[in-house]
Amino acid sequence: MVIREFLIRLGLTGSDNVGRGLDRVDGKVDKTIQSFNALGGVLATVFGAVTISNIAKTADEMQSLEARIGMLPQTITTGAEAFDAVAQRAIAARQGIEEYASFYIKAGNATQDFYKDQEQVLQLTDAVSIALAASGSTAVAQGQAFFQLGQAIGSPTVQMEEMNTLIDVAPDLFRALGKAIPGANNNLKAFISTGKVTGKMLAEGLIKVLPQFVDQFKQMPMTIGQALVLVNNRWSMFINRSSGAVTWGANKFLWMADKIEYALDSVIDALGGAENAVKLLGVALGAAGLVGSVYLLSAAFTALTSPVFL
Repeated sequence: MVIREFLIRLGLTGSDNVGRGLDRVDGKVDKTIQSFNALGGVLATVFGAVTISNIAKTADEMQSLEARIGMLPQTITTGAEAFDAVAQRAIAARQGIEEYASFYIKAGNATQDFYKDQEQVLQLTDAVSIALAASGSTAVAQGQAFFQLGQAIGSPTVQMEEMNTLIDVAPDLFRALGKAIPGANNNLKAFISTGKVTGKMLAEGLIKVLPQFVDQFKQMPMTIGQALVLVNNRWSMFINRSSGAVTWGANKFLWMADKIEYALDSVIDALGGAENAVKLLGVALGAAGLVGSVYLLSAAFTALTSPVFL
């Protein structure tokens, strides 16, 4: 009971008729709030509960990835151009930018002695990403396999512990590597146990098996999970490209909100306080007006964080 609680906090009471009237108004307010809460729940699910803090976090993460990509020896363009290339390949592979870019950075550092340009590192990242997507495993499982393969490629010699997740998540890929890596003789597990499988051999094997998974990947229908990943990718790219504008807009809006709050306080003070304001404007109308002002301010903040508004 929004308005009734507001009046009680102000220390105001009224007649039974006024109370019943406020109850009816409260009922309508509650229904309206519930409707907007339900809509907010849907938007939160689709857009990942976008808030100002989440916008800042996303901007920081994307800018950090951009800077790290820019420092790779294979990057010969600007960090922003290299990041855009990585982001577009992540979208094409239906992978999250953060997961794709994190593996790309690990792979770039691990292969800098034998891969000298960005396209080679992108092909390696595509090989892992597309093969994992073609396995039909969950996004969480793919992320774990991404991490483990990144560790394995960066190791002087591949350890079986680093490959166990791959066996669970994408057994077809592990079997294909057993045929693609020279010396494995269709038994990669035994070959790894000899300590002769290097990160370079694993990377070259992954690129070699990529074509056989591309067709399989293209035939797979887009899942809801993958669609949401792509929406989040585009949102992350938007935030990365316009983080300066978002920060400027947020600062201006907060300045405006301070002015609105000051104006409301001035009006209430001019009317002799909140109690007199309610009495002068009428109990129901005054309370609804004051509470409405608070809700409008809250709605304005909500609008600032809405993807549509941005």
